[in-house]
Amino acid sequence: MKLSILRYLTLPFWVIRNASFSAKPGADFKVALQWAMNWLCMAQDVAKEGGVSLGYDLRKGWEIAFPETTGYIVSTFFNYFYFTKDSTYQNRAIRMLEYLAHIQLKDGSVCGITRGAQSPLVFDTGQVLFGFLRGFHETRDEKYLQNAIRAGNWLVSVQDPDGKWSQYEFLNQIHTYNTRVAWALMELALLTGMKQYKKAGEKNIQWTLTQQGKHGFYEHNAFSSEQPVFTHTIAYATRGILECGLLNQNQEWIERACISADALLSRQRKNGSLAGSYDAGWRPTSSSSCLTGNAQMAIIWLRLFQHTQEKKYLLGAQRALSFLVQSQEKSRLFPWIHGAIAGSRPIHGTYLPFVYPNWASKFFVDAILLYFHVTQNALGHGQHLKFY
Repeated sequence: MKLSILRYLTLPFWVIRNASFSAKPGADFKVALQWAMNWLCMAQDVAKEGGVSLGYDLRKGWEIAFPETTGYIVSTFFNYFYFTKDSTYQNRAIRMLEYLAHIQLKDGSVCGITRGAQSPLVFDTGQVLFGFLRGFHETRDEKYLQNAIRAGNWLVSVQDPDGKWSQYEFLNQIHTYNTRVAWALMELALLTGMKQYKKAGEKNIQWTLTQQGKHGFYEHNAFSSEQPVFTHTIAYATRGILECGLLNQNQEWIERACISADALLSRQRKNGSLAGSYDAGWRPTSSSSCLTGNAQMAIIWLRLFQHTQEKKYLLGAQRALSFLVQSQEKSRLFPWIHGAIAGSRPIHGTYLPFVYPNWASKFFVDAILLYFHVTQNALGHGQHLKFY
């Protein structure tokens, strides 16, 4: 019997096992952080290219390296280096950068996950841009700056006049979560002083705000029109607007991000979780929880706490983190998932069922590191503190 068939036959076991998590206490935040980083290191090692595996699928096993998320995981590893003072994590981040430089196309763009893919994607290129920016900040190696400029030039060249991106889009649909691309371009503008990057970022934020309803919900924010709007992409869109607002000291943008962040904070469940997806009236469209989105919202609430000092944001982040720590995989019997964060809770939920995506663990690590930094100044001060 093929291994893939055997894996499918075990799925009921994983569903039953995952259900037992509700009775298990979570680990200490610092222990949970180390476990998650150990898993991300394993995800890099299995890819064998320097990049980080997309994740572990209970039906198929380990996936190949994913350029998009490797791009923003670079910053996570540099941050963890500052937290631990262990250069192993710094060296791993540099290996990721070398992988990203190798797979970047001549025009500056980056393709999706499919091995041998020839079609570049806007969002993926924007997230890899974050990696190159952090790489230059850390190493001052000019090649990473040139990689970043090439990526930025390509993104500007394919942007629509009104600020959105309609070419080179995932599933050929426009997406408001490209605010994270706008954010990357504005970071590039800050570094280089080149105004075309800031202008492109501003245009995208302004367009996105026309797609935001008065209660904070974004149109065109699902991966496709057939899919629900996951908390994951709501957080993507909100974070991009917030960070651009903070970078530019634009109070209107910050307030517009607050509308969406507050809408979800008011819908946080007693156990600290959020629904996996919502409709335009902020009604849950999934009984499961998107763990990635929970981690991302914890980061947004912490960033808002830093900006406003409003205690509600810190408390919301604390509740979300407690839920995530409880949801983290904890089993020495299954080392390939120990320390990982699943796509959904329960494991067969609507967002990436039976998958442990690398970005769920990445945002979980970022959220805990930012929490330690906000409450204990655990990472010190300086320009290196970038939570992309």
